[in-house]
Amino acid sequence: MAYDDAALETGKSSEIVVFWTLRDSQCSQCESDLYSGSFLILEARQPLCLTCADLNHLVYLPRGDAALTRRARKHSSLSAVVVRFSRSRKRYERQGILVQEAALARFSPRAGRAAPA
Repeated sequence: MAYDDAALETGKSSEIVVFWTLRDSQCSQCESDLYSGSFLILEARQPLCLTCADLNHLVYLPRGDAALTRRARKHSSLSAVVVRFSRSRKRYERQGILVQEAALARFSPRAGRAAPA
């Protein structure tokens, strides 16, 4: 399956899709090494690190808390879906999202209770 097909599997083609790598790669723009487990984005079928894609200010929110994910995405002006290829299922699976830190801090359980809207 090509990387571009992952955007179709998320259900929304307008979403930014970030890939959680399974093997080492290299950014096509700055040529920095992207080790296994790093995030990358594809632009014109070329891998870009999050710094070159201007997404390095976003923080990772793992899957598992639907309410926190929904609220953080709603209050973040920029978000991206993180997917990882499952070798056993032979498809991309959603692993979480990247959101702005301020949006996550607003609703994070570590911050106590949620701030009023």
